[in-house]
Amino acid sequence: MYSKLDVIANISDGCKSVFLEHYPQFNDKAVIVENILSKELIVGLSEKFDVDIEMPLDNSLKLLSIGRFGR
Repeated sequence: MYSKLDVIANISDGCKSVFLEHYPQFNDKAVIVENILSKELIVGLSEKFDVDIEMPLDNSLKLLSIGRFGR
């Protein structure tokens, strides 16, 4: 599967290292594409979020869904 790809994107040095431990033959295709959102932006947005308002401790069922759109 990986041999058919032009590039194999990893989000960090650590992810790339782990990937290459398992698939060293793809070293020439493995690149790092870091998150385009800065750490400061993410931390700033998190400080504006009040989890007690959004998800009160009222014994109700809460669901969390995490996804990704790609094309």
